This record gives sequence, C-alpha cells and structure tokens, in this order.
Amino acid sequence: PIHDIPIFLRLINDLFMGLTVDSRIDDTLKGKIIRVAKEQGLQYDDMFVNKTCNFQVLLDVRHSVMLLGPSGCGKTTIWKTLQAAYNLDKPKKVC
Repeated sequence: PIHDIPIFLRLINDLFMGLTVDSRIDDTLKGKIIRVAKEQGLQYDDMFVNKTCNFQVLLDVRHSVMLLGPSGCGKTTIWKTLQAAYNLDKPKKVC
C-alpha cells in the first residue's frame, strides 16, 4: 500500500547510504493518462496517475505482472486506462 513507500525508501537509504531513488515517470505517458482519464470522465488524482505509470514500469521489466487489491480499488481502471493511453489517436479497425 501507499503507506509502505516511505518505509521502503528509508530501508533503501539505510542499506545504500547517499543513494537517492528518483521516481521514473514518463511525462508523455503521464499526459496521455490524464487525457484518457478526462475523456472517460474519471476523477483522477496524482496517486492514480502514478499507479498507472508505475504499472507500465513494471510491465517494462517483468515477464508477468498482477494487479492485486480489494474490490473497487481501481485495478481494472488502471490497466484499461493504460491500454487506452497507448491506443490514443490510433484509428480503430473495423471489420
């Protein structure tokens, strides 16, 4: 959960003194996510945008990824928003 992040960062700081961990957020992807959220009428916030960007980071470095959490926490919305962000401005194929 989100409250674990500061604990994790302090642990990393204790293990690797002097190392700062910067978040890797692709500004282009972030802009697309915000645009999709607006178009879909979602009430997005920074946490939602960061979770969606972090999901893409995980997809970049892992063979498989699972979104876990309780009902209604946004798992489906995160992957659908990421999918829509990549399909943004692409023509839809019609059979």
